[in-house]
Amino acid sequence: MTKPQTVLLFLFFLLFAFILQLKAEWRQLAELTDSAAAYDRLGKSVAIEDNYIIAGVPGRTAFDTGAVYLFEQQAQTWPFVASITAADSNTADELGSAAAMDGNLIIATAPYCDELASNTGAAYIFEVLESGWMQKAKLLPDDGSGGDEFGSSVDIDGDWAIVGAWKDDPKGSDSGSAYLFRKSGSVWEQAQKIFPDDGATGDHFGVSVSISGHYAFIGADQDDDYGAESGSVYIYRNFSGVWLMVGKFFGSTAGGRLGCCVDVNGDRAVAGARLGNYANVYFCPDIIDLPWEFEQTITPLGGTSNSAFGCAVAIEELKIVVGASTDSQNGTNAGAIYIFERDSAWQQTAKLLADNGVKGDNLGTAVAIKGYYAVAGAPTKTTVSASAGAVYVFGNPPT
Repeated sequence: MTKPQTVLLFLFFLLFAFILQLKAEWRQLAELTDSAAAYDRLGKSVAIEDNYIIAGVPGRTAFDTGAVYLFEQQAQTWPFVASITAADSNTADELGSAAAMDGNLIIATAPYCDELASNTGAAYIFEVLESGWMQKAKLLPDDGSGGDEFGSSVDIDGDWAIVGAWKDDPKGSDSGSAYLFRKSGSVWEQAQKIFPDDGATGDHFGVSVSISGHYAFIGADQDDDYGAESGSVYIYRNFSGVWLMVGKFFGSTAGGRLGCCVDVNGDRAVAGARLGNYANVYFCPDIIDLPWEFEQTITPLGGTSNSAFGCAVAIEELKIVVGASTDSQNGTNAGAIYIFERDSAWQQTAKLLADNGVKGDNLGTAVAIKGYYAVAGAPTKTTVSASAGAVYVFGNPPT
C-alpha cells in the first residue's frame, strides 16, 4: 500500500469514527409541560411505548384527583394529545402516581383512593383508541385495608398486570405485598396476591414492581438481610397461571435500599439502590430452564454526592437509563439521568441534564427508555407555577 493510500485509509477511519460518534450522541430533544399547573407534579411517573409517551400528573386539579397525560410523537416532537382521568375520580386520589404502558393499554394508580377504606388505593386500565381513549377497568384488591396504598407501583405486560401495595401488613406492619391481575376475555380479575415467606415488618415489599413474560421482579427496599435497609429484590415466575418465588437478590450495603425501583425486560433486569448510589443488573441465560444471576453493578461517572443515583431505572435490551434526582450539577437537587449500554460489559455512555435545569427540579424521579429515546420526569420543576412539573425527552436517533 502506498503512502497516499495509507493516509486516505486513515482519514476514512477517522471519518467513520466521527460519524458513529455523532449517531451515538445523546441530547435533549423536547421538554413537555403542556397544561401543567401549580403542584400538578407532571412527570411523577413516565412511560414510553411506540409513538406514545405517558406521564403521571398526580396533583392535577385543585383537589389532587390526578390524571395521566398522553403525548404522541410527530417527527422529533411530542404534542399533547389527551388528559386521561378516572370516571369516578375523587379528592386526593392522586391518579398517575405510578403508570405503565403496553401496546395501547395504560395502567395508572391512585394509591390514596378511599373506595374500600382510607388510602386503600386503586388502579385503572385505559385503552388508547384512534379516536381518543376509554377506561376499561378499575382494579381493587380483594382484601384491601386502610392505608395499604395499593398502587404504590405498577406494571403491565400482555394479559397480566401487577400492582404493589407496599404498606400492606401480611407479615407485619408495612411488610408489603403485590397483586397479580389477569385479563380473561374483556374482564380483568385478581389472580393472586403474593408476599414472601421471609417478609417482615417494614420491608416495603411491593415498593417497586415489574413484569415481563414469565417473570415478575418485586423490590423490598427496606429489607434488612445485609444490614438495616440494605434492600432486596424478589423474583417470581409464572407456572401455568400460578406465580411462585424462584429467586432473591440482596443489597450489598446497609442503608442502600436496593429495590427502590426495578425493571425487567426479556432476559435482563435492573434494580436501583438510591441511597447506595448504585444499580445492579441481572441476567438469565435461559429464561425457561436456568435461574437469574447477578451480572454487574453500575455506578455513575461524573456524579455529585448524594445524587440519589438509582432512584429510578429502566432497561430495554442492551440500554439502561438511571435517574439521579438529587444530582446537583445544574443546582441543588436539579437532577440528572445516565445512559448505560452493553457491549462486553455495561458502560456509561452519557450523563444528561436538562437544558434549562435548575435547583429543585428533581429530574430523573421517573425514567423510561425505548429504542433511540429516553424519557425523564422532573415533577417538582417550576414552569408556569411552582412544582407544575415537566417531562424531558432525550435521544440519539440517526441523523
